[in-house]
Amino acid sequence: WLPLYGHGFVGIVSVNKKFRGWGRQLLYKIFGIPFVAATINCLILVDDDIDPANLDEVIWALGTRVDPYRDVVITKPIAMYGLNPAASVRVKPPETSAEISLISRMLIDATLKAEEDGLQRKPPIPVKVRKEMVQTVEAKWKEYGFVE
Repeated sequence: WLPLYGHGFVGIVSVNKKFRGWGRQLLYKIFGIPFVAATINCLILVDDDIDPANLDEVIWALGTRVDPYRDVVITKPIAMYGLNPAASVRVKPPETSAEISLISRMLIDATLKAEEDGLQRKPPIPVKVRKEMVQTVEAKWKEYGFVE
């Protein structure tokens, strides 16, 4: 999924991991897809219990399932779409080809990790609040003493 305000430079992919270590392997494989390789700066991988179109859920996964040292890969600058505004280096192409930019990529594995992946504690359990409960709390918000 490509979030609207990512302008095609941020991608979020939801997967059903079957084996340990698949997160990083899948990130690399996804970057092998030509469109992704040419345009996306930041790719976030989440489990299938996270809706990639729901940025609140994605942020929750980033906050609770990512150890930056273990789960974030930053590549060396590589070629991509020439008009990428984040690129710091623009390469003057030969007269017969399109302009390219050099930019590094950030790959984030925001999937649940297992003990085999180095996790030494139980992973967090997602809590889904029923719509009725949210509606009740919102209806009584002022009654509870909170300001909108």
